[in-house]
Amino acid sequence: DPKLAEEEQRKNAFLAEARKAAHLAHPHIAQVYDAGCDNDIFVVSQVVQGDALSKRLASGRLLTVPEAALLGAQLSGCLAAAHAAGICHCGLCPDWVIMDSQDNAWLSNFGISRALEKMNYSDEGREHFLSPEQLAGGKATVGSDIYSLGAIIFQALTGKTPYSDEGLQMLARRDS
Repeated sequence: DPKLAEEEQRKNAFLAEARKAAHLAHPHIAQVYDAGCDNDIFVVSQVVQGDALSKRLASGRLLTVPEAALLGAQLSGCLAAAHAAGICHCGLCPDWVIMDSQDNAWLSNFGISRALEKMNYSDEGREHFLSPEQLAGGKATVGSDIYSLGAIIFQALTGKTPYSDEGLQMLARRDS
């Protein structure tokens, strides 16, 4: 059955990505401890006490320039470590950035989205953080992660995403 074979391939890809993510060591990456497939796919990772950056921004609390610079430095370090290990985040957005009580940024959900079926980012506004090539249906790359980081910092400083919904549609059409 082709559907079963596709499902098995998806699960194997997910587990391989989770195993790679479990080997990432960086002070601002939420550690992956385990992953598996029972009735559903799951990941066991470090719990970071704090709120998602998206929650903070939704409450109207923008970052100051020094706070945004620290956020950028911490997340850039996470991405550098991951990219050196051959891992792309592939879905970087404020939902996956956890801010702890000392305003340190922790990056979670690392490398997993590449292995999962294509996600519907429009459900939660995550499409605003995808690179133009991802919007056009292309594969995420190291450059996609860097683009997403820039979009996150832009929103953290201004309270707005770089493109409106119409702008995203134009961008996706232009790059497809």
